[in-house]
Amino acid sequence: LDTSPVAINFGFFKVRLPLIVVLVVMVIIGMIIAWFFGRDTKEKTDHKVTFFNKKEKKIE
Repeated sequence: LDTSPVAINFGFFKVRLPLIVVLVVMVIIGMIIAWFFGRDTKEKTDHKVTFFNKKEKKIE
């Protein structure tokens, strides 16, 4: 594990954290962003599937 501290400059303040902490936090943020955008498209897809299923039931 790489525990050497790295400096992250946010413009108005600077943080020094171990590299492993920075990497884990970035992976978690990436997963949250991917889940958020994936959830939105899944709801749209589920809505379309529900719509088509209702339409098919009316024909039968």
